[in-house]
Amino acid sequence: MKKLIYTFGFVILLASCNSINKLIDRGDYDGAFELAVRKLDRQRKKKTDHVIGLEKAFYQLNQEDLDRIKYLNDNPSPRNWDKVESIANNIIIRQALLEPILPLVSEEGYEANFNFVDTESIVFEARQNGAEYYYSRGKNLLDVALENNDKGKAKAAFNYYKDANKRVPNYKDAKEKMHEAHQLGIKHHIVNIDHSLEGYIPSRLFQNLDYIDVSEFDNFWNKYYSSTPDNVSIDRTVILDIRELIVKPERELVTYHTDKARVKDGYRYLKDKKGKILKDSLGNKLKEDKFKMVFADITEVYREKNLVLHSELRVTDIINNSTLKNRPLSVQIAFEDQSSTFVGDRRAICGKGHGDWKKYPAAFPSDELMISDAVAQLTYDFKYALHEI
Repeated sequence: MKKLIYTFGFVILLASCNSINKLIDRGDYDGAFELAVRKLDRQRKKKTDHVIGLEKAFYQLNQEDLDRIKYLNDNPSPRNWDKVESIANNIIIRQALLEPILPLVSEEGYEANFNFVDTESIVFEARQNGAEYYYSRGKNLLDVALENNDKGKAKAAFNYYKDANKRVPNYKDAKEKMHEAHQLGIKHHIVNIDHSLEGYIPSRLFQNLDYIDVSEFDNFWNKYYSSTPDNVSIDRTVILDIRELIVKPERELVTYHTDKARVKDGYRYLKDKKGKILKDSLGNKLKEDKFKMVFADITEVYREKNLVLHSELRVTDIINNSTLKNRPLSVQIAFEDQSSTFVGDRRAICGKGHGDWKKYPAAFPSDELMISDAVAQLTYDFKYALHEI
């Protein structure tokens, strides 16, 4: 039995050794490296074939990565420098996996030789090259932006300087240039609300609009003002033009109708022709339901009142004297109410709804209340539209 176990163990070890060599023969150096590290980490007595296999796989993997890095450096581009850094990170991981089992000497005295790659210098050079590329692109764009007051190019320059600073923190004066590009790229908006409608409309009803703090819509690239500040050049005007207010007349519709139904009204005994009450086989008297017609006179009152507030949002580029956005902003406020009353027998009322069973309908809202609701809704819609500019 012991001989069988020992023989089985020898077969497993032989298969493991062969599997590492087979992976190398197939060119799967990653697989061979990972398998060899895993097995050698568990072995007290290191097998020479395993050690040699790991040595070969490590050398081949690093050599392939270094050849690839050389090719990418000989063909410089931002994408290639990112790839160089990614390859260097793979080398770092590989060397970190190998380091815990070093020095590596087999049971037969074979000592493996591993030449570690100086990845720090590779990563440093790749990041420096990338940072310089993005910095130079940012500088070129910012020069053009400053010359032509081009906010779009200033925004692009900001992003290039940001990429340079991301690759190498505090690279040259990238932070200062980012600030300069940002200040130049900000678009300044003056916001005006015109509600000079025909007819008398109390101005207090538009206070929600008049008191909007437009600065709450400021973001990284846009600033909003209700009045022109000192030492700021306005780039765009945002105008909310309230053009028309329509308050439709109150409308009331009263309808009358009668519902009827055949309902059960007790029972009666069945009789024969002679007037004698009929009975079943057990002697119980036979009976049947009686029915009668019932009626209900129904009065329904329907009330409605509608208001429409038409406005227009215009965004104009002052520098180019062009309209950037022109869209309607309209609000509709609708009041509806229905009441129903009846006289008669409730059982006559059919299944369809008759509104609320209440004696009186709700009162019509005043024009002022509906205008106030419309302005509140318009204020919300206007704020949402500002966020989209």
